[in-house]
Amino acid sequence: MTDIVTTEEGTAITAAIERDRRTAADYLLHYAARLADYERAKAEQLGRRHGAGVPGRASLPGKPTEAQAVRSASYDEEHMEEYRWLKAVAIAERTLSDRKLLFLQARREAERHGRGCGKGRPSWIAYTQARFSELVADRFLQADEELFARTARRWWHGIVSFAVDVHLRLCQKQ
Repeated sequence: MTDIVTTEEGTAITAAIERDRRTAADYLLHYAARLADYERAKAEQLGRRHGAGVPGRASLPGKPTEAQAVRSASYDEEHMEEYRWLKAVAIAERTLSDRKLLFLQARREAERHGRGCGKGRPSWIAYTQARFSELVADRFLQADEELFARTARRWWHGIVSFAVDVHLRLCQKQ
């Protein structure tokens, strides 16, 4: 009986899946900064006038709005991988319930406060549990809601997996 997959193929696919999960987690945790950087770089690129410095070009009639839209689309095309990840995270966020949005907010705060993953029990869990309870109390006026560590891990895994799935769907569309 022959194998339909070699060890190398299996290893490569497993590595690609893990790479996608790490990338999705990074974009989820640093979405605001990455989006701001992307938009700033895009605005910088679009701010450079097409044909600037060419004598006589400025007085010709044209379609500046159309040209700007084409340059914007071209920029997105040139940076398609980053654009797709940003779009995937934006879509994933829009599907989250109110409580999971609060969880994601708490998880991002944990990351900003240096509570990333280390060896053993990830330190982000304890911070996220406490911050999530505070956010729920502020938002829903319920101080007795507790987030268990297992639930935090499951929610985080689910959010990351969904972002990866959305990214893969966006890649298929192209």
